[in-house]
Amino acid sequence: MWRWILKLFFHKDERGNFGDDLNESLWQHYIPNLEKIDSTKNFVGIGTLLNHKLPKGNKIIFGSGYGYGQVPIVDKAWEFFAVRGPKTAEILKIDKKFSITDPAILLGDFYENKNKKTTKIGFIPHSLSCYYGDWKEVCNSLGIELIDPCLSVEEFLAKLSKCESVICEAMHGAIAADALRIPWKPIAIYPFIFDFKWHDWTNSLNMEYKPTSVSPIWHVQRHYNTKQHLTYQFKKTLKSIGIWSKAFSELPEIKSTQQEVDLTTLQIRSIIENDNTYYLSADNTHHDKINQYKEVFEKFNSKYILK
Repeated sequence: MWRWILKLFFHKDERGNFGDDLNESLWQHYIPNLEKIDSTKNFVGIGTLLNHKLPKGNKIIFGSGYGYGQVPIVDKAWEFFAVRGPKTAEILKIDKKFSITDPAILLGDFYENKNKKTTKIGFIPHSLSCYYGDWKEVCNSLGIELIDPCLSVEEFLAKLSKCESVICEAMHGAIAADALRIPWKPIAIYPFIFDFKWHDWTNSLNMEYKPTSVSPIWHVQRHYNTKQHLTYQFKKTLKSIGIWSKAFSELPEIKSTQQEVDLTTLQIRSIIENDNTYYLSADNTHHDKINQYKEVFEKFNSKYILK
């Protein structure tokens, strides 16, 4: 589902997703009266949004990245102020000067962190990972803090800011951690993780993306109500005897065994205890990118808001 707030275009997950939801709070700190933008223009903000699915007509691109679709045709209707990184600039064939970084870096500028470091390690799966598997059980057994991307922006940042370091499958978890100067390390759990956007962002800050693989766990059915459980069992039975198998080919995985959960827990424990490699962009790079965005905001506000 896509949503417009004023002139802002971004992806809205019904379950919540920190990176996307940040659009609803970040821009107000830097763009006064966003509603004054010409109603014929779409402001394309934080997210992997630059593909063939963008709305037709005039578009203002402000820090988005390419992905999840066909490479779009860039024409005069596109006005660029910034994109997520050099790979987006390259694939769209636009000037590299627009390659700054993901706008969520601005959390390092305006977010006031009042929390003391009370959590040694935070764990940030992808939002879909939190739906597919019961990661709370794993985190509790390891004594680490689960930070669910489906939390509100305020709740997410409150938990994150208490951490000394974080392990991230969610890219915007890593971006927020880096913005708040919290060391982070990447992991890859489920196969839907999109490497391109990670490389796009990390390259923009002169870092690499080398995630450690972790075995996935499954317990989708914990979200089901009674009717959904009965429907699932009915479909599973029909599929097992070869009836309408194509219609039921997308049945979710059953609950992982305790042995499978223990294996995944062991893998993460090994990462915590044996892998001391954490990422954090250089302070001067972090500072320079924030200043670049502030200069871009001045140009944008001068053209669209303060005229």
